[in-house]
Amino acid sequence: MLGGPPTTIATIGLPIGGASWGPDDTIVYGGGALNGLSSISARGGAPKPLTTLVPGGDVLGHNFPNVLPNGKAVLFTMSGATPATSRIAAVSLETGRVTELITGGGQARYVRSGHIVYGVDGTLRAVRFDQDRLTVSGDPVPVVEGVLVKDSGAALFAVANNNSLVYIEAGAGAGAQRELVWVDRRGRETHIAFANGSPAWPRLSPDGTRAAFVAGDAWVVDLSRGTPSRISDVGPVTFVFWHPDGKRLLFAAANNGKMQMYLQSADGTGKAEPLPFTSNVGVAVSPEGWTADGRIVASYTTSQAEFDIGVVSASGDALEPFLSTPSSEDSLTISPDGRWIAYESNRTGQDE
Repeated sequence: MLGGPPTTIATIGLPIGGASWGPDDTIVYGGGALNGLSSISARGGAPKPLTTLVPGGDVLGHNFPNVLPNGKAVLFTMSGATPATSRIAAVSLETGRVTELITGGGQARYVRSGHIVYGVDGTLRAVRFDQDRLTVSGDPVPVVEGVLVKDSGAALFAVANNNSLVYIEAGAGAGAQRELVWVDRRGRETHIAFANGSPAWPRLSPDGTRAAFVAGDAWVVDLSRGTPSRISDVGPVTFVFWHPDGKRLLFAAANNGKMQMYLQSADGTGKAEPLPFTSNVGVAVSPEGWTADGRIVASYTTSQAEFDIGVVSASGDALEPFLSTPSSEDSLTISPDGRWIAYESNRTGQDE
């Protein structure tokens, strides 16, 4: 390696779930949410699909690939709703056949001693593995405890060719648990107790008295009392938004490899009502706001692996393109008067 400027070999347009450089100068990368593995030459060119999600299954994506030293197969993680429900598998580069190896765990890495090392529940485990037959033997044994394993299943460790191991400890700054914090205009913080995971995507209600957030399920907290309540149990929730009436929530959940949108009373009563709209397998849809007349605005992936912006009608039966260009458009927000959309685009070559 002599240094120099980086070289772009492909514009993927989507967050990827890890990458691995094979001995034949092919790079395999993970598909992130609702997509399989793909491969591309290190010299550039068009990406080629390597695996696909099975319709009707409980796998949310194929991620964290590791090309085996013999160049014949790739270890990867079949990401589930939690690291404990993820599975480790291998795909043959000769036949495309997928072999499931281990239930529970992720970020598998082959080491020269003839083992797979992977993360689960904050522990690295090792099990003997035959890279030619793609089979495991014996029982997994703990190697190191206290390793940072993220909600995505990513275990933050690496193993060198001489079997030296480096890892980030659980609780280190990069992986600290997120907290809910209310901050007033003077900068004073009020922490909201929450013991059910790592909350994300907080959204204030229209009247400012409550906040909805995601922690596996959709939750609502009354900011005056500080007690969160779970309001959904339909599967891993990805985004949550308030309906303009302040009485209902819209959230998206990944089920059977597709994205389903639901409406639910914000007080948790009644059942979540699925909207007629569902995404195709491998298409990531992220609802990100409401128009003044109650339509849903969402970003979604295209066949070119870019994001576009679409609108779902009030009946929720179709996703109509609203802003579609050869670039990516996502991370949007709607102005208070409902007339404008601010969004992120990479049409200049960088996200702006």
